[in-house]
Amino acid sequence: MRTLLHTFIFSICLFLTAQAQVVTTQPAFPTADAEVTLTIDLKLATDSRAKALLGKTDDVYLWSGAGTSETGNAFEFQPAGQTNFSAPFAPGKMTALGNDRWQIKLVPRTYFGVPSGRPIRKLGLLLKSGNGQAQTEDLQVTIYDDSFNLSRLSPNQKDFYVDASLDLLVRYKTSRQATFSLTLDGQPTPALPSGDSVRTTLNTGTQAGVRRTAILRATATAASAESAADTFYFTVKPQPTIAALPSGLQDGINYTAANRGETKVTLVLYAPKKSFVYLLGEFNDWTVSPAYLMNRTPDGNRYWLEVSNLPTGETAFQYLVDGTIPVGDPYADKVLDRNNDRFITPATYPNLKPFPEKAQGNVVSVLQPAQAPFTFTTNFQRPAVNTLVVYELLVRDFSASQTFKAVQDSLPYLKRLGINTIELMPIMEFSGNNSWGYNPIYYFAPDKAYGTKNDLKRLIDEAHKQGIAVVLDMVLNQADYEFPYVKMYWDGNRPSADSPFFNQQATHPFSVFFDFNHESADTKAFVDRVCRYWLQDYRFDGFRFDLSKGFTQKNTGDNVGAWGRMMPAGWPSGNGSMIRFALLTQRPTSFSNILPKTPKSANWPIMACSSGAIITATTGVRPARGRATCRGYRTSSATSGRRT
Repeated sequence: MRTLLHTFIFSICLFLTAQAQVVTTQPAFPTADAEVTLTIDLKLATDSRAKALLGKTDDVYLWSGAGTSETGNAFEFQPAGQTNFSAPFAPGKMTALGNDRWQIKLVPRTYFGVPSGRPIRKLGLLLKSGNGQAQTEDLQVTIYDDSFNLSRLSPNQKDFYVDASLDLLVRYKTSRQATFSLTLDGQPTPALPSGDSVRTTLNTGTQAGVRRTAILRATATAASAESAADTFYFTVKPQPTIAALPSGLQDGINYTAANRGETKVTLVLYAPKKSFVYLLGEFNDWTVSPAYLMNRTPDGNRYWLEVSNLPTGETAFQYLVDGTIPVGDPYADKVLDRNNDRFITPATYPNLKPFPEKAQGNVVSVLQPAQAPFTFTTNFQRPAVNTLVVYELLVRDFSASQTFKAVQDSLPYLKRLGINTIELMPIMEFSGNNSWGYNPIYYFAPDKAYGTKNDLKRLIDEAHKQGIAVVLDMVLNQADYEFPYVKMYWDGNRPSADSPFFNQQATHPFSVFFDFNHESADTKAFVDRVCRYWLQDYRFDGFRFDLSKGFTQKNTGDNVGAWGRMMPAGWPSGNGSMIRFALLTQRPTSFSNILPKTPKSANWPIMACSSGAIITATTGVRPARGRATCRGYRTSSATSGRRT
């Protein structure tokens, strides 16, 4: 089902945001009960799916709705019969104007069936092909009442960054004749002419990093003398200090030897092709300020800053990339989630830090200097590979409490089953609280829905005491949108072409989220860090790599039989499937070159398994529930691991 749920805050009736370049209306201030002409210029659409609409002379349709509030659902009312996005909708058939411009005329109240007496505040719309396989991004049009209205035509954004010494175009239109005045930071600019529109320029100046306030006021010349005003903000792009990264630091949160135990850290963000990064957090009340503009390394790839005088407990923070993209630290071992943390009970995660309301976006990172390290008590010897009996376990489904603690309490039960290895389905921070875990967003943070990071470490330590190895199901073929390196390099509905980590389009038909480019040096370095972290910091005994087809750039489509040929000769296979690694006998020094290795040179034991084997990486769809035999390596229980 296609719905548009956009939230816009209107202090006055403004409809021409960045989207308005795509859609224009006649009249400029459409009302609910009069005919309006909508004109859409597909050349200005930003969604990559709209490219398939270019050049068409037919088969383009409007998919639309009407909303009765400024901040609510724009599809609250829909035209009768608009139910199947994959089929043409005849009443929404567009008229071609040529040059990829399309038009339709409608009376909003009649077209959308909004009862008389109910206001219409906005229309939500997009253009699509008849079969729905091509479409524009979501667009929105404001519907006005009969009062005096003001709309901003340019600039398109409310709050933005600009280059220095730029003549910024300012354009407004009013629904009636009016007089205009414009101020910048409270100071009047030269007088403006009267009329039903105004056009002028503002020089952006050279005050880098200073947020400036422009206010345009319009007063109707009619006897009513109604007035309206609009405010927008701009900031000249700051110029970061160029400074080499101090030796010994790595990407992420650095509690270095020199400051360990003190209340300071050095934060490092790898962000090639970005212009500047601000650090926001509880230490500066989440405000943009020159003191927290991060240094840029001479090669332009990294941003870093030391933060001192931190409290001894937890501190929340985030990066603001290019002034518009708020992200957490990709290497943080704990994050807070605006939308989902409130559903985590104190029994699962005691004393969980509240999400800071002043933060931007939905996720922030957490740092904590002088943490007491967890002490592992067992020097565990892993079982021989040919003796493995593996129990695949989803923490969510294993017990009613859905926690690491519950799994730890059940270790005697698991041991009585005769297993000697637990494979935990993905536990890295994922979107939401209820998931199998194959939608990761922070690869170094255990998901709080299952408990604390020390709960997980205690589970592993106790399993080792009882002679049980613990293997982690690793999702390094894809990531979900909130992963910082997805958000930072984004192009409307997919990763951007210049992403250092991700493909714009997956190289196989089984991707659900966003597909890593495993030939990228940056992806290889990230994989190294992720794998080393879980082996060393948590003492996991090995990995199952999910959907290993996602580890190659060779596109063989849905020809699963061809997937095995992506590996060199010498790799074992079973029933036509190529199976990757299961349990480590040694801790390798590098992980990025794992896939090209042959068994003779790899430090990883290889298991040739039947197509139903659960342990090790898969090349396609997850195995069926139940037992599977893997040349002597047995798996136990159902896929979910729920006790019955």
